Amino acid sequence: MHSPESTPEETGRGPGTACDCSRAASLEIILDSIDAIVYVADMHSHDLLFLNSYGRQYYGNPGGMKCWQVMQAGQSGPCDFCSNPYLLDGNGEPAGVHVWEIRNTRTGRWYECRDRARYWADGRLVRIEIATDITERKRIEAELAEAKHQAEALAQIDELTGLNNRRAFFQLGLQAFRQAARAASPIAVIMFDLDHFKQINDVHGHLVGDKVLVAVADSMRAQVREADIAGRLGGEEFALILPETSLPEALTVAERLRGAIAATSLAHGAGRHPLHLQLRRRRLRERFAGPRTHAQPGGCGALQGQAQRTQPGGAHPLKALLLRRPAGPHRALPPAAVATPSCSRRMG
Repeated sequence: MHSPESTPEETGRGPGTACDCSRAASLEIILDSIDAIVYVADMHSHDLLFLNSYGRQYYGNPGGMKCWQVMQAGQSGPCDFCSNPYLLDGNGEPAGVHVWEIRNTRTGRWYECRDRARYWADGRLVRIEIATDITERKRIEAELAEAKHQAEALAQIDELTGLNNRRAFFQLGLQAFRQAARAASPIAVIMFDLDHFKQINDVHGHLVGDKVLVAVADSMRAQVREADIAGRLGGEEFALILPETSLPEALTVAERLRGAIAATSLAHGAGRHPLHLQLRRRRLRERFAGPRTHAQPGGCGALQGQAQRTQPGGAHPLKALLLRRPAGPHRALPPAAVATPSCSRRMG
């Protein structure tokens, strides 16, 4: 195996002299002491000309083989990710250092590689690579990325039910309303809370109350499309945003949800207790002075209307709808305009 040598011009002596051999041996000792893979490969033939001691621990003695035969697995020719094209300038002369990262296909370990083209002692162009093992760093980075992803997910998810929490519901709802406004398409919201839920907690305990909330959330998930947005707004308050949904379609969803919950029962004590959902329609009233947003006077039900654009800096229709209270008397909408289900739930 050949070691990198100085050119005759640099040494002032011809190749093969005692001075050259001494310098090459010293250089090889230095390279073998580096805690990283150092190798030299012919850029044209891909012959592996030198591999230091650290590299031989992983890949063995190259024995005149090609770099892609020794360093990678499953290769029938030069690697398609070979760094050679990045090491020469437009005139085919050595350029600067190319730094990149790769997961080795033979060992599965990650490396940060610093590659550079150089003229070898015999005049041919070679690639010199120093590959530092960064597997542990990559593992830590992956763990941190996963922890960040989980933290972001938890910040958007209600821990008990797995539905969108209040914050995520409003964020996703804002996007849905903006999209509906741009497309001038209908969008529906179904809102309901659990009547007498405090009684459930008081009589049966908070563990049963939590089971009720989870059962309701499971029923909601089973009845919505992928594009729909289901959320727990807090306590026993739930809501659904249904993009591209007309009022009759929203009422169908509400009725289907009622039926799903009616078919649900919870095991507690000696028996199972069914959940009941009563569905009734109420006339909606206009909550705001403008005609663009419609809402019911109570806290339970569904609404539907054409999404409207808001003025810059103005309140978003969804937040106004869910958060604001009427400032004055309500003006009833025509019965044909909007009708909604109102929900009450008890534990039998």
